[in-house]
Amino acid sequence: SVTGGNIISIGEFAFFNAIKLQSIDMESVQQIGARSFQGLGRDGGQEHFSSSALTSIGDNAFIHSKIVSVDFPILQSVNSSVFQQCTRLENVNLPAVTSIGMRGFQNCPLTGTMTFGDVTQLGEDAFRESRLLNASFPLVESVPDRAFIDSWIVFADIRNAATIGSGAFSGCSNLTTVVSPSFTRMDDDAGFGTATSLHTIDLTHWDQTLSNRFSNETCPYGTFLPGHDVVNCSVFTTTAT
Repeated sequence: SVTGGNIISIGEFAFFNAIKLQSIDMESVQQIGARSFQGLGRDGGQEHFSSSALTSIGDNAFIHSKIVSVDFPILQSVNSSVFQQCTRLENVNLPAVTSIGMRGFQNCPLTGTMTFGDVTQLGEDAFRESRLLNASFPLVESVPDRAFIDSWIVFADIRNAATIGSGAFSGCSNLTTVVSPSFTRMDDDAGFGTATSLHTIDLTHWDQTLSNRFSNETCPYGTFLPGHDVVNCSVFTTTAT
């Protein structure tokens, strides 16, 4: 155990692989360094982390740890791989976060209560292989490569996004609805590859010169019609807002 209410900074690698750390007083902590809690709790230990003062968290800070919940109400940015492979992380309260870096929540359950701020930036692989069901990021202007690949999402609100990166929703076999009135193009055919449950997507502003970007893997009963703002496929309907 680590106690003392005056701790304001935790340095890089401070508790690296501290697999039996049972508790640490975090309430006054303002900064957490890179890999400071990597591997935490693999043999039991603290599962819940909160700090009302935290403003900075380094890359890979909790990677491969066994934490269950985090509560950082004034943190604005989740850096690269901060919670990657936190395979027990269910509840997240980050109401001020506006940026989520590469692999920020890759392979996390995220099956409990999720609170983010007005997120405007997502990194590549941000929610890859996560069990997040509702991806509501209406202020993001571009969905990066593999952002949600192989995740469990059912609904995506990306209403401000004009572009979809390579493999962004590939393998999302549970995805049924995408709110996307600003959507104009995908970087390649794999944007929605094998998202075979998809039936509602807004193609109002779709760039018709890229009409082949919905592959037969996504739309097994037909293909996108060149020169038209409709989809010739029984599993698709176009919607307008």
